[in-house]
Amino acid sequence: NTAGSGPDISIRRGRGTPAAPLDILNGDDLGGYAFYGYLGGSFIHVGGIDVTAGTPAAGQIPASLLFATNNGTAVGERMRITAAGNVGIGTGVPSEILTLNVPGGDRYPTNISSFEGILLDNLGAEKTHGILSRTNFTPSGEAAILFRTNDFKAREIGFFTSDTTTDGAIAERMTIDSLGN
Repeated sequence: NTAGSGPDISIRRGRGTPAAPLDILNGDDLGGYAFYGYLGGSFIHVGGIDVTAGTPAAGQIPASLLFATNNGTAVGERMRITAAGNVGIGTGVPSEILTLNVPGGDRYPTNISSFEGILLDNLGAEKTHGILSRTNFTPSGEAAILFRTNDFKAREIGFFTSDTTTDGAIAERMTIDSLGN
């Protein structure tokens, strides 16, 4: 090929028949790849990648790219990239450029003891991003670092740990403000 491009694999889908195709509709599966592993005399579905159509308009078909895996119980969607480019991990409806589904269903936890993992989202009026470490998924043994900003200006960093001598409540132990104090 002298044009400088490599070979492509195309998957084309329309409603109707090959001889008389009809327009795609919102929610139509446009194609994908399914992965199987052989176990105990049969092939087991272990994951896949699919493309799903959005609502066609103005000669275009927006689409979402879905990634599924088998968690040992069933195959389910684990990550999605929407037509807008938003990425959702653990959610099929990411509303931000990156949306992580927080365990327990809290997308915007109101207190840090309800959150596990890495939070890259807002918590109320202040913009708070942070990292939380939880041991054995119990309040005791927690530690967190939160980066709080206001109007996209660095404001402060808060360091939190749990109190293992009383009720295990997590509390801020040190703060570094925007002046370094």
